[in-house]
Amino acid sequence: MEATAKVLSLVAVFALLSPEPGRAQSVAALAGAWTLDAAASDTLPTVDRQNSRRLPIGVRVGPTGGRFPAGSPRSIHDPRLMHDALDAIGARPDSLVIAIRDSVVVISRDGAPPTASHSDGRKRELLVRPGLAAEARAEWTDGGLRIERKLESGAAIVERFSLDEDGRLVVEIEASGPIPRRIELRWIYERSDRPPTSGSTASRSSS
Repeated sequence: MEATAKVLSLVAVFALLSPEPGRAQSVAALAGAWTLDAAASDTLPTVDRQNSRRLPIGVRVGPTGGRFPAGSPRSIHDPRLMHDALDAIGARPDSLVIAIRDSVVVISRDGAPPTASHSDGRKRELLVRPGLAAEARAEWTDGGLRIERKLESGAAIVERFSLDEDGRLVVEIEASGPIPRRIELRWIYERSDRPPTSGSTASRSSS
């Protein structure tokens, strides 16, 4: 209940950033509070960080396991690259709040402080965690909202926000580039700020 109240309070605050009437309906429809459908959503791949082979910074593993001098590019087989990609994706949020106005998109995940992005394609610096930075950009596409975060290693994390035919929010995530293996995830969210129907209102009144 407390988490739901927190999400709804964020919706009230973000209402000041609601889309203007001229914005396309597909864009405006993304705004609101959303709750994860865990059964219909993918889970993040797991990586054993404790037992992953650790290498000194600047040392990469060659195709036969040999080492290259410090300062050489890290190999895509370096497990730290997968760690970085997963950190850039972040934990799968149980709730999302999205607000939109003009070229600004505000997203809060699990009630955390919201992050704002300009959806006109301009780039901004983002600190994923200490020691890991990314260049982020967002833009509207025909299918919805696309947010890309590019890591210093060259790996790219792309999130696509759209609605399916049932009105659910679909968040598709793809991590590619110099990482041990490609990551593809699909998270499904149900709208949680939908106004109550007349039937449900009547049933509460009669109780």
